[in-house]
Formats: sequence, structure tokens, C-alpha cells
Amino acid sequence: MEETFFLQELADELSALPDPSYWFSELREIRSELGKSKCDTVAMLAKRAWLKKICNSSYPLHPDVKRDIERKCYFLSESDNFLIWATIIALIDGDNSDERYRKCKLNIEQKYGDEVWLKIFGTSQKINNVLSNQSSNVPSSLSFMATRSVTVRGWVRDDKLSKLPKHV
Repeated sequence: MEETFFLQELADELSALPDPSYWFSELREIRSELGKSKCDTVAMLAKRAWLKKICNSSYPLHPDVKRDIERKCYFLSESDNFLIWATIIALIDGDNSDERYRKCKLNIEQKYGDEVWLKIFGTSQKINNVLSNQSSNVPSSLSFMATRSVTVRGWVRDDKLSKLPKHV
């Protein structure tokens, strides 16, 4: 029973990080200390907790994708995994962004191959384009109202999120 709580604590620590691209070194350490099986358990628990967190936040995923992930109880298909990786890659920034990008790319290529990496990378570029595009189908008067109203801001955000890809 204590071991279960310990593994859950490790998973909670991982899921508190901004995204799984920060998990690589921690998982390597867990694997060396506890073995592959327990490391896989921690990774799975952390992934589900992190997915719950992003589905309940303003994380940039298409609303239909969020609902689908919730419906699946946060267990992802391979296609869902690819879309999540594409979103993570699209959002990588900060001081260690080059290192995180390189680790993500290496992990994806090792696990799925070069062809899948290219599809994921292409989708991440589409996500970047949607997120960086300031224009939308929202009238300028509504955009102005969004600066003053939380409700209208939510409508504008939902409009932008609905333009994100649903799959890789």
C-alpha cells in the first residue's frame, strides 16, 4: 500500500510540471531506481493526471479533442498521442526550448519512426500558425468587447481553439 502511494506521489510531481517534455530526466532517474515496470506505472499515472489538468484548462486543444479525451477517461489512442505531442512541440519555448525540442524529437523518432515525426512536426506547425494568427472570423467590435468582458473573451478563445487540428 505504501508503494502505491509513493508511485502516485511521483506521478503527481511529474504531472505538476508544465508538460511531458520536462519528464525525461525524472523518468530516467525513476527507471534506474525503481525499474522499468514501476517507471511505466508512474509515467501512465502522471500522463492521465496531466491530461485531466489540460482538459480542464485553457490548454490549446480543439474542444472536440478535449471532450473525446475526457470520454476515453484520459486513455489515449496512438493518434491522440501524436496530436498531444504536436501540441507540446508547438508550445515549446523558454530558456531550455532547444534541449526540450531535441529530446521530444528523439523520443518520437525512437518510438514511432521518422515518418511519424514528420507528421507530428507538420501538425505542430499548423498549431503554431493558428495560435499566432491574430485575425479570425470574429468581428472587430466583438474583439474589442473581448478586452472588456470575460464571457466575450471566452467566445473569442473558443473560436480560435475550434480552428486547431483534431488529428495528426
